[in-house]
Amino acid sequence: MQRYEEATLLTYALHETRLANFYARERPKLGPIIWEIDPLLEGAIGECLISPEGAQIIRLRTIPDSAGTWIVAHELGHLVLEAEHYPQIWALPPWHDAIRYLCNVFEDLRIEELLELYGFDPSEMYQEQNQQAYLALLDGTRFRADPVGKALTAILFAKLQLQLEHIRTRKGAPTSTHTLDLFAAGFPQAAALGHQIVSLYHCYGFDTPDAALRVYRNALDLLGLANVGHMVYHKRIPAELLTYLRT
Repeated sequence: MQRYEEATLLTYALHETRLANFYARERPKLGPIIWEIDPLLEGAIGECLISPEGAQIIRLRTIPDSAGTWIVAHELGHLVLEAEHYPQIWALPPWHDAIRYLCNVFEDLRIEELLELYGFDPSEMYQEQNQQAYLALLDGTRFRADPVGKALTAILFAKLQLQLEHIRTRKGAPTSTHTLDLFAAGFPQAAALGHQIVSLYHCYGFDTPDAALRVYRNALDLLGLANVGHMVYHKRIPAELLTYLRT
């Protein structure tokens, strides 16, 4: 892993108009950021976190160029929500993965709405994720049957449905529901829970921190996790969770 000066790391990426406009408007809202390149980053091409000491860190797998600007804008978007005081939920294992996935799904949707204002279109990415889920279901993918697995499956269904609704709304064209239909046939209970999570998003929205708080609280109730999640108003990793992650 290697650290870079921000100006050096983003030299070529900021030649791209969408990122340049986003950066000029949103970056002044944020404090100092530590930028790191980690070629061994697992599960994603970028991540954003805040250390227990309050340092803002954006970690990317590769140095971004003018063709790879979305991930830079997306990770900065997490810090924009942080600056706007969007709530977070943390939980110790075994519920950590489900709780973080719930937060990431809703945060990512909100961030993509923000990025659309600058010309980034998530439709192709959403369609690719939908297709990947469809092929996985056809391939006989099995989901964990324990309570954590059931929660993860319900959240995945909600994510796919919200992404398809986003495409339908923005493009004004019908979208295939094959993935959702196949999902519901194989995992009806998860699909039913997923539908209810989507309804919460429709009811409260996610365009303010207060709306996000209502969505999170009600989603935790639906998933039976009301006494598991620890609500905080920053992305800082709690010390007890950081201790677990480092062991």
